Amino acid sequence: MQKWDDKKIELPDFLTSYEVDMQVGELPASTAASVVVKGLVRDEQTRDPIVGASVQVVDETKGATTNALGRFTIELAPGDHQLLVGYIGYRETAVKLQVNQAGEVEIPLQVTAYYELRNVKGETGRTYTLNIKLANGEAYQSHPQIMPEPISLDTAEVKAEWYYTNTTAGAIVRAPFAFVYARTTAPAVTKDRFLHWESEAIYLFDEIFKSYEIFPVSHQCFINNRINDQVVALSDLSKYSPGGVVYENVGKRKIDQAFEKKIAFAVYQRAINREAYEYWNKISKLLEANGTIFDAPPAAVPGNVENTTHPDLPALGFFEVGAADTVRVFTGNGQLGSEFLLQNTPYCQLDYSKGWPPVNHPECDDCLTWIKGAYYEIPWWWQ
Repeated sequence: MQKWDDKKIELPDFLTSYEVDMQVGELPASTAASVVVKGLVRDEQTRDPIVGASVQVVDETKGATTNALGRFTIELAPGDHQLLVGYIGYRETAVKLQVNQAGEVEIPLQVTAYYELRNVKGETGRTYTLNIKLANGEAYQSHPQIMPEPISLDTAEVKAEWYYTNTTAGAIVRAPFAFVYARTTAPAVTKDRFLHWESEAIYLFDEIFKSYEIFPVSHQCFINNRINDQVVALSDLSKYSPGGVVYENVGKRKIDQAFEKKIAFAVYQRAINREAYEYWNKISKLLEANGTIFDAPPAAVPGNVENTTHPDLPALGFFEVGAADTVRVFTGNGQLGSEFLLQNTPYCQLDYSKGWPPVNHPECDDCLTWIKGAYYEIPWWWQ
């Protein structure tokens, strides 16, 4: 079996998806009715295998999950295919495969590069600067940022909608998504006032009832997912009249097993200054339609975090302070419309054909170990 190297398109840290092109085999497509493709999903930096990563064929219902060694097996018809590979805490990766005969591919996933200081109280009108010192001695310092006046977030809501995409073969396919919207009221003074929204999903994951153990103990994990890494939700409030309604889509998440139980969507609205708005607006233009999310950007976007050890290097990171307000909304299976109901088959099932533990997914036996970022503690705001 031959292993093929991938051709990776580098994207900057603010993106959470990229595309690689691979080819499996050399025989003409007519030589087989189906082809077995084996793959290995790794952490791009550590090279460690990623267990429990999702591998989904874009234009088909079939898919796979990586095993305890980070490997997966999937049968595909000869020809062109596109896979979506993802795991919590990593950027979703689009993989184009040209399949001719059985082979193996290796897929690297990149960790999402986003850091946020929460539960840190700032003071309106005060100036803040970020200083960073790395283990190798290099030092970084941001431009000073002034904390703006806060703007209240009125409500948030979740709507289920069909999301349409194009496959590599040119076909149009659809998938059910939950879209999150924020609603706020423009303040009395709108000049030089800007908003930036972030959003995340927080959901329950129940381990299977472990009837295969003498003293079965099943846990319930909570998982947080950022859901707007491919959408920069911004608003220039000077475009609104005082008291006007500001209504923005601030994120989306595919409706999958996370909706089996209760799921919460948190929307974080931040009032930001003009420098931050202009930076994120440039980022937003790189993520506009026409497939640019899978294209390498023409140039890195200058930021405001400078390398003080090597001042000649460009400043690419960005330090932002914002007066934040938060709204959370709950939903779950059956609450977003009858056409978006999940199938009756639960995600976690017993499966004695895969060895021990006898479950179809390793996280169904131990969610804390196999789901990156999972935790047992119930959030204080959970209802």
